[in-house]
Amino acid sequence: MKTLPFGIFNGERRSSIDLNGLLLAEFVDRPEDTITRHTHEDTHFQFLLKGLYITSAMGLDALCGPPAVIFNPAGTTHRDRFHTRGGSFLALSVAPGVMDRVGDNRVFEKRAVGFSGGEVLWLGSRLRRELRDCDELSPIVIEGLALELLANVARQDTRRTWSSASWLGIAFQQVQDCYRDKLTVQGIASLVDVQPLVLGRSFRKAFGCSLGEMLRRRRIARAEELLRRRDLPLAEIALATGFADQAQLTKAFRRVTGLTPAVYRKISST
Repeated sequence: MKTLPFGIFNGERRSSIDLNGLLLAEFVDRPEDTITRHTHEDTHFQFLLKGLYITSAMGLDALCGPPAVIFNPAGTTHRDRFHTRGGSFLALSVAPGVMDRVGDNRVFEKRAVGFSGGEVLWLGSRLRRELRDCDELSPIVIEGLALELLANVARQDTRRTWSSASWLGIAFQQVQDCYRDKLTVQGIASLVDVQPLVLGRSFRKAFGCSLGEMLRRRRIARAEELLRRRDLPLAEIALATGFADQAQLTKAFRRVTGLTPAVYRKISST
């Protein structure tokens, strides 16, 4: 699995400002690239500028578009990518030394979180303006905006931690571990001892999608891994990922990725 070091992203860098511990750059997706599962070495923000984006970040729909901001803590591993190839984003990479200025890094969640409104979006627009119209004061302005962004995310994460129930984590893990099974909202609600309506509402609020949507994404993510093994028949992959047959796999796969499993396999092997 590929590890992306500080300031490196899938895509072509168009413009950038490199400061002491901060790198602000605009990237454009390359349609010819195949995006595989990868790990980001450092903390960073992504500000979507153009195109629909497939994300696993909590707080956003699985398929989202601008305006949206994604915060990825150091060590984030995922296969987030553009669904609309050729999209673009602004990236702000944050070195560990800058993170230390925020204080106790334990206030940040250990998974990606997304924002589709609020002050974080406004701060992102300010960063883009500084990149576009850079002058001698831009470095100090960008540093201040970066620290505001980090403080804003830390504040939001603290509030989310206070309001989250432990059973939500159990429900989330059930989807991740038992995706091959015939899971139901009623069954998981019984497991965590809450009403189905409470589970459904709280799950969407916490993770930005319904339980069923997350289950579909989990199955498709596993299907993508198996499709890169060219020796496995599609019917076998369907059963291994919890689908009743190949037809169900194809329908769900196209819904999430816009491609059929056969086309995806062909693209990923080139």
